Amino acid sequence: MIDVPSLDPRAILPILMVSIGSMVVLMGEVFLPRLRSASGEAPSDQRIGAILALISVAFLLLAFGLAAQSVSFDGIHFNPDNAMIVLDRFSGFGMSLVSLSALLTCILSVTYLAAMRINHGEYYALLLIATAGMMFMIASIDLMAVFLGLEIMSIPIYVLAGFDRTKLRSNESALKYFLIGSFASGILLYGMALVYGATGALDFKGIGTALAAPGMADNTLALAGLGLIIVGFGFKVSTVPFHQWTPDVYEGAPTTVTAYMSVSVKAAAFLTLMRLLQEAFGPMLGDIHLILWVLAALTIVVGNVMAIIQDNVKRLLAYSSVAHAGYILIGYVAATGTAEPELAQNAYQAVLFYLLSYLFINLGAFSVLVALARRGQDCDRIEDLAGLAKSRPGLAALMSLFMIALAGIPGTAGFFAKFFIFKAAVDANLIWLTIVAVFGSLISVFYYLRIPVAMYMREPVGEAPRPTTDFGELVVLAVCAIGVLVLGFFPNYGLDKLQMPGALDWAQEAIRVFYR
Repeated sequence: MIDVPSLDPRAILPILMVSIGSMVVLMGEVFLPRLRSASGEAPSDQRIGAILALISVAFLLLAFGLAAQSVSFDGIHFNPDNAMIVLDRFSGFGMSLVSLSALLTCILSVTYLAAMRINHGEYYALLLIATAGMMFMIASIDLMAVFLGLEIMSIPIYVLAGFDRTKLRSNESALKYFLIGSFASGILLYGMALVYGATGALDFKGIGTALAAPGMADNTLALAGLGLIIVGFGFKVSTVPFHQWTPDVYEGAPTTVTAYMSVSVKAAAFLTLMRLLQEAFGPMLGDIHLILWVLAALTIVVGNVMAIIQDNVKRLLAYSSVAHAGYILIGYVAATGTAEPELAQNAYQAVLFYLLSYLFINLGAFSVLVALARRGQDCDRIEDLAGLAKSRPGLAALMSLFMIALAGIPGTAGFFAKFFIFKAAVDANLIWLTIVAVFGSLISVFYYLRIPVAMYMREPVGEAPRPTTDFGELVVLAVCAIGVLVLGFFPNYGLDKLQMPGALDWAQEAIRVFYR
């Protein structure tokens, strides 16, 4: 008799909700234009886009709620006898992060797509499919599942990067991202093949068990495989020297897509790498500690120095994103360089808090650029923001808030995000890396403050920005601003009545999955 493994559908419900949502949106794109009102008129493209965005938001809300519930249990396994994905507190945290990012992006996109004349329903379907891939990747505990989730995430984003087909810049960004992303995926897959050849296993637990055997931690094949895997993930999170695609793609892609990529892709890749290192490559962490140290230092220096010379805000934020990848990587250096589980937990907890804070800060900064787009043109150069405080004082104030948060000024989420990362580094005796990071933060203050200076101290140049802000844009800006301020003043604020823990407690519970 065949032994059929038990399945718990609750473990895949968040992913299932997003996947079903993408199918519903695709069907809606086909059938909604055929509907006619009582007056005999078909709905306009903008109205169809708003309906599809609303459907997407509804399914993403369901996915977010189901993923966030994972804080109340220790783990629900899909196919526990031969698991490839798992929903536990860690994957629930990651799924909540990417679904919230996608949800805010959908709300932000309605007016922007209409203003840029690219209001096509497949945009929301592609966004949902990419989100489902991210969630699948974060929940994976098998190398094949990781690669499958990576491709489900990547292919829709390649298309989204070139979604504005009328602009050469957007087409160029999509082609560059596709070519470099495919190259990175090939490197990652080859690394996985080498690991399989060395250990005979694809699941994280099996790899960890094989590498724990005497002499296996120094196995050349396994070390080469791990090195290639780190290179593959380095492309996805934009660490130096694998960051070259980032400024071009961020600049050329539609601004809402750039906002989504800058937060979600980075979070999904960092979280997947964290589980992979902890559960599969634990016996080899000491061998890659120095490599991660060098990558973190180079990424911080190059990202901050290159951001200084940028005149385009999207390119500036792209290099800023590179620098922030370096700060996040410090948490991995601290966790892999210590033999004390408590210090490693604190370092990874700081990484999760950083990713949550970065979501609100970076998405908020790009939301301001979205709210300024006009008649098919982005308002994305520093000179375009000159005098904004006179014409749009509210947006100028919000942009200033997000810039000082990115710089890590006290009173914002960015301050505590960097504080916890730097503290973890000092506790792990990474003094020189901490010095590099602090100097990088000081450099960043200069280029972040260029934007408030232009908005408040320079006269307007050229065409005036869009005079009104859409309701959806106001919602996203308000959510991001509240998130930045709440995490900046109360980093562990929770809602007891809703059984919602504070950000630090949630991150701590998520990390404990690796230290049971």
